[in-house]
Amino acid sequence: MGEGIDNRQPNPTDVPYRSVFYRVGFDGSVGSDLIWYECSDHPSRRMSDAASDSDGSPVFGYYCLEDAARRYIIKLKPDNTVSREGSVSIGDPSLDDPRIAVDHEGNYIINSNFGGKDSIWNTDRRRTTHVTKINRQGQILWNTMMPQIKREGRIYLDRFEMLRMSVTKNNDILCVGQVIIADSFYHPVTQEPFHWVSYNASFIARLAPDGKVKWRHLMAPYNSEGSALSNILFDIQEAPDGSIIVAGQLQRDTSGFIHDAWLMRLSPDGCLNDSCDHIQKYWRFPDTISLTENIQLFPLMIYPNPGQQGFRILYSSDMIYPLQYELINSTGVRLQTGFLGSNDDEVDTSWLYSGAYQVLVRDRNGKVFSGRWVKMD
Repeated sequence: MGEGIDNRQPNPTDVPYRSVFYRVGFDGSVGSDLIWYECSDHPSRRMSDAASDSDGSPVFGYYCLEDAARRYIIKLKPDNTVSREGSVSIGDPSLDDPRIAVDHEGNYIINSNFGGKDSIWNTDRRRTTHVTKINRQGQILWNTMMPQIKREGRIYLDRFEMLRMSVTKNNDILCVGQVIIADSFYHPVTQEPFHWVSYNASFIARLAPDGKVKWRHLMAPYNSEGSALSNILFDIQEAPDGSIIVAGQLQRDTSGFIHDAWLMRLSPDGCLNDSCDHIQKYWRFPDTISLTENIQLFPLMIYPNPGQQGFRILYSSDMIYPLQYELINSTGVRLQTGFLGSNDDEVDTSWLYSGAYQVLVRDRNGKVFSGRWVKMD
């Protein structure tokens, strides 16, 4: 799927790029000629997401402007014809791109929206994102709005931009995307009030098959000085064990220009631990395990060491679970963080290159342990 200049037209360069499909077999063989599709030649149309339908055919989320702004579901059939399977009207076509998923009953999940005012401090009509389920007959089954945050003083929450939707084994719907947040509150470290605006914060959400929002978490990290950090999540998927994997990019605390690839494994409730105590109005990211002259380091026993696929922490009597751990390479870059609930929990290191790594652990009372672990091929 992509866009290109349709040379079949009399004056192809006078027409905006058209959507084009191309079938390729698993072995790389050519499966079809170029397949062109447009509902209109309006320049604002776009196709930006795809999913596999229940019959294996690809379906696409599509926007175009004919008599009104609408999101369409179009399907590329085995005979290479293109059909419309359903549509829903939208308020603001510039708010976000079309996203699509297909549930286990063959229903289509797409994002729609309502366009409000653009003033950053106007809280009367915030631009919102909706999730809509459409059956195979093109009928809208339900429409759900992403819930707004409870207003407390000077707060602004705008532009829920959907970036990915997926379906879980029990037919729930996982959503992830970008959001703009402005708020004022006390910094937990400095205990001083500050005004804070994040233009690149993220949200994750889980919806039941009937459209009820089970939970919605806002992720808006900031550094030690109170400045907002950019974090954008691009994908969300359910793992075979029921946990949730989210992926994106996260701005480094020490640099406004460098972003690192970001991958997290969460519980089915979208949390890092069973109690979800780090999620309040906003997601609270665990503080990094800092090493200063005032912190006493205790020895950490790790086994097996050397190891290959993973390691465990050997329990000691002065260690209180749960534990927060960090895995750091020889250049000081934190590669992995997480929590361990017992000494039976294993840290997965199958993805690491061979080499020496530092492991830092902080227990529930704030005591910090340090050890060295070697990865062998």
